[in-house]
Parts: sequence; C-alpha cells; structure tokens
Amino acid sequence: MTKTITLEAPSASGRKFYTVEIAEVSVGSKSGAFTAHTVDFRYGAVGGSVKSGTKTKTPVDQAAAEAIFQELVTEKMNGPSHYIAVGESSTAFERPALTATNAEPIKCLSPRLLNDIDPARVVALTADDDWWVQIKHDGDRVQLHLKERRVTLFSGRSAKVRGCPKPIAEAMKTEYGDGSCVLDGELVGDVLWVFDAFEVNGKDLTKQPYHERYHWLLRVEAVMESPSVKIVRAAETHTAKVALIKKARAEHAEGVCFINKNAPYEPGKPNTGGNNHRLASGDREGRKCLT
Repeated sequence: MTKTITLEAPSASGRKFYTVEIAEVSVGSKSGAFTAHTVDFRYGAVGGSVKSGTKTKTPVDQAAAEAIFQELVTEKMNGPSHYIAVGESSTAFERPALTATNAEPIKCLSPRLLNDIDPARVVALTADDDWWVQIKHDGDRVQLHLKERRVTLFSGRSAKVRGCPKPIAEAMKTEYGDGSCVLDGELVGDVLWVFDAFEVNGKDLTKQPYHERYHWLLRVEAVMESPSVKIVRAAETHTAKVALIKKARAEHAEGVCFINKNAPYEPGKPNTGGNNHRLASGDREGRKCLT
C-alpha cells in the first residue's frame, strides 16, 4: 500500500467512514513482472459492518492511480455528506469543533439566498447610492465560527459541519487573536472569501445595516495578513459598479450581487424582490442595460 486516507462524517446512527487507498500490485507480462497500482475503498458505519470495492478494474500506473485517488477524495469531501479527513490523514484540514469549550452548542445560522435581478432594474440599482455591487465567487457557501481559538466551518446551505482547510483555521486562530466571530462567505480551494459578518466578540450584528457589517470586515482585513482569508470588496459608486459588472463578465466570474447597504441581515429567500439580488455573467438582458 502506498497511500491511504480515512474520511468521516456524521450519520443518522452516529458516524460513518470512507477509506481510500492506493495499493501496489505485481503484474506479469511476457517481458517480466512490473509494479502497477489499484485504487480501492472501504466504507460503512464506524464500529459496524464494512463494504469494499475498487475504482480500478485493472491495475494502472502510479500517475493514473494518484488522479483517481484525488478525484474520489474530492468527491467525498465536497459531496452532500461533507466527509472530513481524520487521523494521520487530516494534516490539510482542521477538525471541526461541534461545541465551544464552555459546552455551548455551535449552531449554523440560516443563510441568506438571492433572487435573480429583474434586468429592468439593473440600471436603476447601479445608479442608486444605496445599492452596492460585489463579485459573486464560484465556490462553496460556508459559515465560519471562531470562538475561544476553535474554528468550526459549516456548509452554508445544508448546515452540516465540514473540514476547514488548515491555512484558514490557522489564520483565524493566530491573526484574529482571542476574539470571536461568525462570518459568511465562499470557500474557493483553500481561500475563504468573506462577504458578511453575523457576530463579533459576542455582539449580534444581524440587525445592523450592511454597510456597518462591511466596514467591520475591512477592519478585520487590516489586521490579517494571511492570503487564505480575504474580504469581498464592494463597489460603491456608479462608475465602480459598472466597471465591476463588466470585469465579472470579462473574467468569466459566476456573476455579481446587488446589496442594499442599509438592510439588516435577512435569512432565507423572499418570494420576490428583497434587499439582495444576483446578476449572472451570462444574463444578456441585464448586461445590455449597461451598454
């Protein structure tokens, strides 16, 4: 066996695991034996029955095995169960804290969801000083909780705990210090792009207007030097908003968000309207309004 990783995730009956490993096998041929590799897996409930299988019906070379191994691990860690690496294989991820050290449960707040913007409103909101625009990063929606130097990362939509990349966890614990916070953002690889803050040092910010929550994020950015935690900057003027929308299209970004700077945090998705809207880069009607 040349490489192995064990993943775990919560389940209805406790915890479940999924182990992936690359094994060496000797393959015979007319010119003699040579070493090849298989990618095998085992899974089941922790302490229960185990099932097994393989991703390689016939042995493959090492490069192909590594690619299959990584694809399977990524699929499991980014899938609906949000497996995280455990044991010696967990060096790249921070194990989540399900409770703070004072035993108070950590709960994921309900996420805010966006309605697509009516193309007819793009020009008006771009010219309105009460509306800001931000790039919408194409990642996984997450919610980060920092308390007593312990980091917990939730999947924003499912509210399930997931592994936090070590660079992000270490940056929050060492550079933010002894404070506490709850942040909303997009996880893109090993970078957390933060666009909102719900709580700071025990103070609830959700009732405050967005511009106050945003300027608190800028103060955090000023003291953090890690490239693993970044703030999603807002375009506030008409010229800056138009430029950002065009930049999002040119760079093939997922799109932009229109945010009412005076609105408090509102979880869920309104049936219509609302104080937050999404303009996809592929929305031709919306883009036409700015040309």
